[in-house]
Amino acid sequence: MNGHLASANNDDEMRLIAQYAVNAFAISPEVTEYWLGGYDLNSSGSFNWTVEGNGLDKNWTLDRLIETSGKHFCTSSKLWHDKRFASNCFLSKAYVCVVEASSCTTEAEKTIHERCPTGFIYIEPFHKCYKFFSKSLRFDEAEKSCKNFKAHLISMKSDFERKFLNAYAEEMFPSSVRDYWIGFSSQEIFGSWHWNDHSERIYYNWASGQPSNLLTHQCALMSKSTGEWSSVNCFKEHPYVCALSLDCIPRTRNKVEFTHLRNLLLVFNYYLLS
Repeated sequence: MNGHLASANNDDEMRLIAQYAVNAFAISPEVTEYWLGGYDLNSSGSFNWTVEGNGLDKNWTLDRLIETSGKHFCTSSKLWHDKRFASNCFLSKAYVCVVEASSCTTEAEKTIHERCPTGFIYIEPFHKCYKFFSKSLRFDEAEKSCKNFKAHLISMKSDFERKFLNAYAEEMFPSSVRDYWIGFSSQEIFGSWHWNDHSERIYYNWASGQPSNLLTHQCALMSKSTGEWSSVNCFKEHPYVCALSLDCIPRTRNKVEFTHLRNLLLVFNYYLLS
């Protein structure tokens, strides 16, 4: 890959890394912490960086020395945190890399965008193409419409992803649209909810009192204003969103998500060193 462990030049960059980390590591529940590119092998209190960055001492947490043993300290962060702390360099953790965004990367990204069907938009954090349909259809009709593009009704794996998609929905849908189908239903077995695209069920955002226990309410809507889910009659007609997952970047336990940081490509790795 010819890259380095990631560092951040300022608080905004650290927050960006932290935000994307929550989403990128969401499908790997064993990941709670990840390595960044800072180290103090001499235990001098002065940390160096594997790529250019100023380190921002104010970004350290008060527990910067937890999990340390011996005199070897390396920099890591926790999910749902935008701070860093010093840790034993010999512990196994997930990690975040950066590689130079070369002309080859530019061409690869162009190819990614061109693979989206006409009318779809590419949303980088999730490596998917999306289209927001204002026309109201029944749940099964909406899913069939998505399948015409080799896509499915949208799924989500984290609060970050839900907020991100709902922000797009507020921009893409007309003001008259109040809610829209997501690809979550219990039509096969009542009470057993699943995603149409077979995503893991690791995130829920039901409104209070939901899902309903009515036998006719087996499909999920998401509110455009609150992002909360409600179970409704699948034969009601509502707008919908389709998502097409792209596979040109491998969705394995390595290099599963990327975004830009300065002139670098940020790569999130699930692989835990043994």
